[in-house]
Amino acid sequence: MAKEKSTKTRLSSQKPITSFFGGATRKVEEPPETDTMAESADDTQPEHENDDDVSMAEDQSSDVDMDTSNKTSRKPVKSSLADASDLPPIHDIPTIFDDLVSRVPEIKGVAEFIAGRKLRVATMCSGTESPLLALDLIQRSILDQHGINFDIEHVFSCEIEPFKQAYIERNFHPPLLFRDVCELGDGEAQVLFYFICFLHFLTFPSHTAYGALAPVPGDVDILIAGTSCVDYSNLNNQKQDIDASGESGRTFRGMMSWVMQHQPPLVVLENVCSAPWDRVQEYFEKHGYSASYCRVDTKAYYIPHTRTRVYLLAVNKKHSSISETWKNWVSSRLKRPASSTLDAFLLPSDDPRIHQARQKLVQESYNALDRKTGRTDWGRCESRHQRARLEEALGSKRPLTNWDEGLPPIFFSFAKHAFR
Repeated sequence: MAKEKSTKTRLSSQKPITSFFGGATRKVEEPPETDTMAESADDTQPEHENDDDVSMAEDQSSDVDMDTSNKTSRKPVKSSLADASDLPPIHDIPTIFDDLVSRVPEIKGVAEFIAGRKLRVATMCSGTESPLLALDLIQRSILDQHGINFDIEHVFSCEIEPFKQAYIERNFHPPLLFRDVCELGDGEAQVLFYFICFLHFLTFPSHTAYGALAPVPGDVDILIAGTSCVDYSNLNNQKQDIDASGESGRTFRGMMSWVMQHQPPLVVLENVCSAPWDRVQEYFEKHGYSASYCRVDTKAYYIPHTRTRVYLLAVNKKHSSISETWKNWVSSRLKRPASSTLDAFLLPSDDPRIHQARQKLVQESYNALDRKTGRTDWGRCESRHQRARLEEALGSKRPLTNWDEGLPPIFFSFAKHAFR
């Protein structure tokens, strides 16, 4: 563990986080090169620097793009991409974050710079607050590997869906939980209050939720937002631009109005691949930020699942190289193909929670008064499914269900027939 220092001394000499952008760079000893790192380094050759941009331009027609990495090998022994079969299995989430942190030794310098105060984080369109969960795991990994306390302070959340608001309040207890991101740039916004009383071992919740005007905090180090994607999605037949009056444009402009008013040092955005990322980057650069974005796929980052999204990092400094460095790290150094099966990430089939969830799904599907079965048009989803089968050369047969056009499926005896 790191030696304890006087908190008052640290706070009195603590520089604002923005000074880190212009400060002297720390000289960090690079770790010895391993086979995995050498293979990952091949992806960063000049001829592949714009792979993300090219693939994004080619795959505008789908949010679930297939990996089209160039497999041409420049070495006679191995290809340019690390083969997942050469890597040890890894599916434990804390272990995955330990591996991620170990790939960026420079993070020790950041933790040392911030030590003595907390990193103030705010989220908008917060959803399940996965950034806070990830930051907590990163915090633990930094403490284990470098012996430095990397403290996080959750400043506020913003979420409009009531059931997500309840999830956030129940699991994260933010000081402020705002309702509408479009109001955050006004200085005051509606905030959701929960009053919960505890007595001995019994819980007496006073679930009084009401709207009230509360000042929106602005002293934030990093904002993480995933504004609405409905107007950008390829499943939407009536797409709208970022400047239109649709939900996606309004939520983005609401987020940007808060950014312009409070100028946070760092902003991280996430959205679908078909969002107008060039325009988003222009918005930030117009207001004095340096911004870069890159497209990522979950199967290239530990998870045996294909889900393509784009992330953007904006730094509150003109002509800063930090955003480009971040992009290069994400596109090369942090890449680690999935090496465990999907089953390794799932609960055991005999786990009681699985049985309870299945019973709940059956009950909601067949007994609910507002049953939604059959209301969704799956035409476009089916066309994308067929495209994926064609590109992956999976064939047209269905060995698990023996299903064919016009004939009912025939499941295995151990299958859950309630979900036919």
